Order: sequence, then C-alpha cells, then structure tokens
Amino acid sequence: MRVTAMSMFVDLVFFGIPGIATGGLAYRKNRSALAWGTLGFLSLGMALIVLAFMPFRCERCSNPLSNKQRREKTCPACEELDQEVYAFIDPIPDYIPESTRKLA
Repeated sequence: MRVTAMSMFVDLVFFGIPGIATGGLAYRKNRSALAWGTLGFLSLGMALIVLAFMPFRCERCSNPLSNKQRREKTCPACEELDQEVYAFIDPIPDYIPESTRKLA
C-alpha cells in the first residue's frame, strides 16, 4: 500500500481531531488530558462520547460535581473540610499588643 499525502491527511482527520477534542474536554473536566487524548486518538472518538457523559471533578479534592455545582464553583466535600479546618483556627485578634520588652 502506498502512503500519500492525502491518506496521511485523512488519517490525521479521523484520528487526530477526535484525540485533540477528547484531550481538551478531559482537561476541562479536570481529568488526565494526555490519557484521554490518547484514548480518543486510538478509539476514533468513542472515548469522547464516554467522557461527555462523565461528571466534572473538583480541582481540590477530585470528587465528582454536578453541572450546577461546577457553575457555582462549590464542592460539598471541600466546604465540609474548610469548616472543619477553620473551626480549629483561632481568630486573629483585633488588637495585637506591642511587645513590653525593652531594647538595650
């Protein structure tokens, strides 16, 4: 079989574009763009269809998010974690007294 420029262009269209689109969507959904892009390249876009139905992930904790939570940038797991962490932190006092130690 002879390889021509036209056959290389057709291969690029049928393999490359789905791979790039899948990698871009994976990046947007906070998933591995390289792994999903490779799957999209090898599966002729079937990975794109699978990824389209997968939920978005939180940037901090990687828990799945609904579309509403993603738009509002709220994550129930991160909010609970923040509330637990902030409960143990002492608030900053309004007035910090100056040191009473004299310099020699």
